[in-house]
Amino acid sequence: MGRANLGISGALGIAGALGLGLGCTPTPPPRPPDVLLVVLDTVRADALPIGGNPRNTAPQVQAIADAGRVFTQAVAPGCWTWPVHASLFTGQDPWVHGAHHAALDDVLAGAPIATSLDRSLPTLAEAFTAAGYRTASISANGLLGPGSELVRGFAKAELYDDDDDRVVQRAQQLLSDDDPRPVFIFVNLLGSHLPYEAWPTAWTAPHAAALHPDTAPDWLGPWLSVESGRPHLRLNRPAPDGGPAPVRAFSAGQWAPGPEGLALLKDVYESEVLATDALLHRLMQTWNATGRGAGITLVTSDHGEHFGEQDMLDHGHGVWGAVTHVPLVIAAPGRVVPGTDDQPVSLSRVAPTLISLAGIEGAAATAILTQPSLLAEDVPAAPVVSACWADPVWAQQLGGRFVHDQWMLRDGPLALVDIGDNSLLFNVLDDPMMLKDLSSAQPDAVRRLRALLAQQRPPTTDRTGERPTLSPGTIEAMQQLGYLDPPPGPPRGD
Repeated sequence: MGRANLGISGALGIAGALGLGLGCTPTPPPRPPDVLLVVLDTVRADALPIGGNPRNTAPQVQAIADAGRVFTQAVAPGCWTWPVHASLFTGQDPWVHGAHHAALDDVLAGAPIATSLDRSLPTLAEAFTAAGYRTASISANGLLGPGSELVRGFAKAELYDDDDDRVVQRAQQLLSDDDPRPVFIFVNLLGSHLPYEAWPTAWTAPHAAALHPDTAPDWLGPWLSVESGRPHLRLNRPAPDGGPAPVRAFSAGQWAPGPEGLALLKDVYESEVLATDALLHRLMQTWNATGRGAGITLVTSDHGEHFGEQDMLDHGHGVWGAVTHVPLVIAAPGRVVPGTDDQPVSLSRVAPTLISLAGIEGAAATAILTQPSLLAEDVPAAPVVSACWADPVWAQQLGGRFVHDQWMLRDGPLALVDIGDNSLLFNVLDDPMMLKDLSSAQPDAVRRLRALLAQQRPPTTDRTGERPTLSPGTIEAMQQLGYLDPPPGPPRGD
């Protein structure tokens, strides 16, 4: 896979070797600040210590958090890579920028599975490029490769498909060259995305027999292989007999790993989080060694991952806490006061935050500043909305709840989830995975939040406008990531 290159000592001993800080400069440098935006793909908030995980899964993220500001209730405005990265790069929500799942009828008529990003919206990369920055996108996620709409505006857009190690090496090269211009570099590390790769950790060691092809349980064996000396769990691939992939079969009740199996999957996933954090550490070493640690560092994720909550695995099919609650940390010596912010905030505010922090001006920058910076003072708390358009494949093959678009509104500790005609209510501080519906006990709160959601969401969810023009590379990436498997017929009913 090439996602990471570290041994047991590298993975587990990283905390003692950080020696870090993000630079000790008490005041901003005289030139425009360098900016590093890192997306740890598919990392849910509670997979990290800053999200309450008792395991030391991310010492490097913790070090950045100690030097910066942590947003404990950050919400992804979508449920998979395509819409959320579009929001990160435009400062707009998916129902504004237009990049999300396509309508089933359109897909059946031959359209791609996803809709296009609105070309009239300026991007973060365009704003930084216009301001004289050297801009680069270095990604392991194929949806962010050259030719993708999402990387519009980057002077360099390079893809090292599912190879985080090469992504970090290339980013280190770009950071270490002699170009005097300030840099805006975006890095996507895919290590925590399916297929899961089991790294040697204290919590994966007890699963050694289950993760060996000769002794694996029946529910796992067909999807388990050993590559580069490590077990790989390819649960987003079809069954050997042509049946659905386990992530889809699980929601249909056709694949049952049981509680112990789900615990194994989550343990393997968290070993990937640690391995990815080790690579982030390598990147941060170069970031600091080149003097760029005095600039702006923002680390987040595009979405999380289900491990049995709401009877789901994977992501892309709901607005639940396992997927929409993500980590968000910003560090910038002399610009960001370290601390914690516990108000719900949307990742769609990342772009205006970076524009404001860096002091970028120009037409593109101004157009992005439609929402306040995450660090703006005297901004009253406001509801946060996330949307997940129905995946055409799941709608056709599973029906039921997967036929409907889903909307979630966070207002303080409460979260309203709308699925079709059903509204569910949760207190996410007590119930972060949204397992206990409070709608019957609190009908007044449901009515209030539904009214707030009606103000936020567009008047319709029509997606039959301009036909998408996704590049062949983007479509191939969707296939490789398990997002694309066009349905052969009409959807199942409710």
